Amino acid sequence: MIIYYFGNSSLSCDSSAIKVCQILKKMFPFIDFRHADPTDEWLESAQKNVVIIDTVAGLNHATTYCDMKDFIRTKSTTVHDYDLSIELPLLIKTGKIQSILIIAIPEKGNSKEFANQAASLIRTNVLLKSETHNSCKDHTPE
Repeated sequence: MIIYYFGNSSLSCDSSAIKVCQILKKMFPFIDFRHADPTDEWLESAQKNVVIIDTVAGLNHATTYCDMKDFIRTKSTTVHDYDLSIELPLLIKTGKIQSILIIAIPEKGNSKEFANQAASLIRTNVLLKSETHNSCKDHTPE
């Protein structure tokens, strides 16, 4: 199983997902966490159900999204802001992927806490999800 994560470690506003995934790699050694560059070919061609971890502004806790319509287009601060918002709907529309699950990490806060929240979301929405069940469920950590 592959989980892609995005971010730029040089920008504090875009590095939370990278920090969280470094922790998640130790928690889930059987999952292939891949740092992806949206300006390059990052998606495995055979993968139809894609899981992405990325930093999202305006959050207080890790959460999930499975519809790009949930995102408000804002002025891009990095190249991938533009690329993912355009590329992901196109991949779905062309049938290259069937579904997407985005685990959104807040841009500011405690990386260990966010990693624990993301781990819970991975267990619920990825590891326990049956092959025929194609919806995601947002979980707010207590």
